[in-house]
Amino acid sequence: MPSPRHDAINDMFRKRPEFAVKVLREMKGVQVPDAAPVQVESNDFNDRPSKDFQPDTVITVGPLQETRHGIIVEVQQEKAASKRRQLPRTQRSCGCCCAGR
Repeated sequence: MPSPRHDAINDMFRKRPEFAVKVLREMKGVQVPDAAPVQVESNDFNDRPSKDFQPDTVITVGPLQETRHGIIVEVQQEKAASKRRQLPRTQRSCGCCCAGR
């Protein structure tokens, strides 16, 4: 069950998705286009024939018809190998160029 801290961090990214872009640029050195629209997207993914899964928050950068980057926000309070193994699956399901760590 998510903790209040998990929910607060996730809520911060949902209310201000531009923050995810700032984190990628300033802390990870990822080049994300300036002045591109940034929006929260649906986090309901499925990679049939597997089961449905939902990352905490999905943010896209770029016009809706021409998404340039997808950012998957998965809030973790400790390192978990199982979550790291799930990131490629989440990235594939995103359907766009994702920058997630």
